[in-house]
Amino acid sequence: VRRTVVQTLLAARETLENNGDYYRPFQLFGYDFLIDADLRVWLCEINASPAVADALLPGFCRALIRECVDPICAPNAAFVRLAEYEADGRAAHDRGEHFETLFKNSKIEESR
Repeated sequence: VRRTVVQTLLAARETLENNGDYYRPFQLFGYDFLIDADLRVWLCEINASPAVADALLPGFCRALIRECVDPICAPNAAFVRLAEYEADGRAAHDRGEHFETLFKNSKIEESR
């Protein structure tokens, strides 16, 4: 599953980088997989605007902020109770409410 996600994003890399009217940084994609009777995993579709169940949305948003925003702009103690925030983050991670980096690479330099 992880390899398929990375391969599809790399295959679409040029489109994702050059179509700023539709694709944005931190955009969420929904991957639908099917597992057959022989436990083989098949990619069914990729959604550029996936639906997220209302009940999952608060935890999802918190996890997204922790993984994508906090490393760039850390929480300010004047606005957030840091001890509670960090404890909540550890508990959420233990429940599996987190994101995982599957691929890390700098942008490919364009040749002149």
